Amino acid sequence: MGLLADIIGAISDDVVAELLAASYPALTDGKIVIGTAAEYENGAPPRIIFDPSPGSSFAIAEYSSASSTLDTVERRKQKVMRTIAAENVKMNVHCWGSAGTNEPVDDYDVTRALYHQVRASIHKVMPGAYGVDESGQYRTGSNIVRLGRWYTFGVTIYTPVLASLLTFDPVRQYAPADVKQVGDITYAPDGTISIVG
Repeated sequence: MGLLADIIGAISDDVVAELLAASYPALTDGKIVIGTAAEYENGAPPRIIFDPSPGSSFAIAEYSSASSTLDTVERRKQKVMRTIAAENVKMNVHCWGSAGTNEPVDDYDVTRALYHQVRASIHKVMPGAYGVDESGQYRTGSNIVRLGRWYTFGVTIYTPVLASLLTFDPVRQYAPADVKQVGDITYAPDGTISIVG
């Protein structure tokens, strides 16, 4: 697996599609958001937040890949770029669900659907390249003012440390889906970007 933006983006796309297909409320942010700040924003459920603040651990080199064959682009890049170590990136996953009914049990059901789908999407996107903590927990909140239920569990994403960096390409990563790149993008030391081709 490569950049966290690609990994979390793929998980997010699958979660959003599956929630829509099962007639659950759409995520307020339209996608999974990342970072500690997102947890403290004045938002509303349903939301899913990946928080990488627990950090990571390093191990001996391993190939962590969703590829079942050795001839995929991902595996070829890993072979050419040489994996020198493994980084296990730890994330707290926060799922905040609300049914919008007057029945508290409905909020639990919607929240459970969120974290069940996150787990299913992680498995679909990167089978064998992740670990999930044995347990999670509901956040203790106020019994007077309540908006949904909040559940947190831990996920570890297994990634390779390569001898060479993967290309950081924010144009490709964050452009709308219907935008197509024409030519090759180059980045000059002074920060200017040019397109050749």
